[in-house]
Amino acid sequence: MKRWMPELLLILTLVALAVASASVGTTKLTAWDMVSNDSAIHALARTVVVDIRLPRTVLAILAGAALGLSGAVLQGLLRNPLADPGVVGQELKLGVATALVGAPFFLWQVLRMRGTS
Repeated sequence: MKRWMPELLLILTLVALAVASASVGTTKLTAWDMVSNDSAIHALARTVVVDIRLPRTVLAILAGAALGLSGAVLQGLLRNPLADPGVVGQELKLGVATALVGAPFFLWQVLRMRGTS
């Protein structure tokens, strides 16, 4: 097996999953409907795929890459191949930050749904 084969396989898998992600949603459209000859289907498909599904897919790819990179940096800085966020106490800090940021937003959503806001 060639040395570059695993990387090529991972890239092709990522592209295939990105196309599949752009095809999944509540509207029965696929990424291939963007090349349709029907102008109404083409306009709807372009709006749904480019404005909604594609940003979701790109954000998921970037979030996964950032998580992988942050894990690699943490392992490299600590020189510990088994390092995780709990080693430096990040779990508790992130939990507190999530509670502080999330609680007011959750309360606002509840009040808005009840019609009092």
